Amino acid sequence: FNRIERSQAFTSRDLDASGMLRGPMVEVLPGRLWWAPSRGSPPDDFAGEFHRALDLCRYDDTHPEAKYSVTHYSAKLAGRAFGPLGLDLVLRFCRALRILLARGAPSGLALGTAVGNVCERTNAAVLLGAYLSLMEDWSVEQIRHAIGKKDAELMFACSWSRVDRPEPRRNLSVADCWAGIAMGSRMGWLDASCLDTEASANLVCSRWRQWVTTYDCCWIIPGFIMVGADPVTTVSDPNPATFTAMFPAFGQPDLSSPGSSRFYSDMSPTTAYSDCSIPSEKRLETTDPSTPRPPRSEATSALRTPHGEAGPQDEVGSVETVCKEYHLALDAACTTSDRQPLDFFTFLKNIGISTIVRTNFANEPGMPMSGGYESEKFKVRGMGHHDIFILDTHGGLPKGSDVEKALRLCPSGKPSAGAVYVHCKGGFGRSIMLACCLAIERLDVPGSALLGWVRIVRPGSINTPEQELLLKSFHGRGDVRKFASSGAGGISVASAKCGCSVQ
Repeated sequence: FNRIERSQAFTSRDLDASGMLRGPMVEVLPGRLWWAPSRGSPPDDFAGEFHRALDLCRYDDTHPEAKYSVTHYSAKLAGRAFGPLGLDLVLRFCRALRILLARGAPSGLALGTAVGNVCERTNAAVLLGAYLSLMEDWSVEQIRHAIGKKDAELMFACSWSRVDRPEPRRNLSVADCWAGIAMGSRMGWLDASCLDTEASANLVCSRWRQWVTTYDCCWIIPGFIMVGADPVTTVSDPNPATFTAMFPAFGQPDLSSPGSSRFYSDMSPTTAYSDCSIPSEKRLETTDPSTPRPPRSEATSALRTPHGEAGPQDEVGSVETVCKEYHLALDAACTTSDRQPLDFFTFLKNIGISTIVRTNFANEPGMPMSGGYESEKFKVRGMGHHDIFILDTHGGLPKGSDVEKALRLCPSGKPSAGAVYVHCKGGFGRSIMLACCLAIERLDVPGSALLGWVRIVRPGSINTPEQELLLKSFHGRGDVRKFASSGAGGISVASAKCGCSVQ
């Protein structure tokens, strides 16, 4: 069990003699639902049903126990990170709890967590709040009042936080995650109606999981902003579940279709696989000779090699970005299909991507030896491409001029403008930060809620405390414009015409 962390907002009165959390019973929905954290069993005088909260995330009785994971990476590389759980598990929980409550247990039901396991309690608190937000339409303040301030203030470790170094202050709270889910529901990115039937819930969860597995990407803002890894790191993965070609083979019919799946709840058909033959051998595009490369002292910093070993730390204090582990055991459920995934370009075109933004350099540690792809191959096929290179050092933060360029070059957010695909090497740090800046400026949403949202829809996102703090400092559109103007070389976007699609 995980003992209480110093950074958590509990006092000695909340702990038993062994230092474990005591578990109160809190009535959340009168006569129907109780919150019983850090209790392995209900009190003797409770006559209702008792369930371990995380058990509700299981797909079925044979599905592995719900736990935090980042697809394509081992649990060891996740370091201290233990949550929040991914979108599919959040939706599974909400669907299961909805069914249990609909059955109407005569004395209600209680949701508990393992005694003293703060990590489990923190994840379960997010799940319960997500249900109350999506299914009961509660505000964050209503959830905080019902569940309790102390659970709302439980904190998550930063993604990829290393266990062999002192942990920095935690910045993402349970309440931030509740705010993210509430924002997703309010903005139409996540529609609770997808949980009405088992079939619709399965479709949303499987589509989200499939895209992460096959293309290592996901929607941050459905229909507008997608974030993912550099495609050459995925096409080189020997896992047969990943895509095998960057572009359609010569003479291959055009399998693309207009339109996109704009919402996670959108059940409209989107072609994800094709019966068309695609070479089974992984093929990499040659390096674009025009792609700049970072200075040697920074490119050879304390980043991991393709095999996962950590290099020596240099004087610039680089972000230690983990790299994919191509030797990981394959998930049989993702590799039994007799269809080959679409090539990367056709996949992007099918879901409405009109522009690609690349933020990583071609020769960073962890990139394939052949380097990056040729941007011109996207351009000649009618897809916009822009390079906004951000060094993976000093917290992996974009400069104001980087954000200004993204705001100037990227789509407006209107459906007719198409969507943008932003990537760095792994699709967790620099690309997420640039995508979040774009989302805040276009949609005028708070950075703290967006931090909670992206950590759920793309586990592993925001991988340094500096990125967390910068994102939380943006309270809305004005803050991002001010930041962009501060380093834009005299070009200000503060007075630019708003491209917000929800005005």
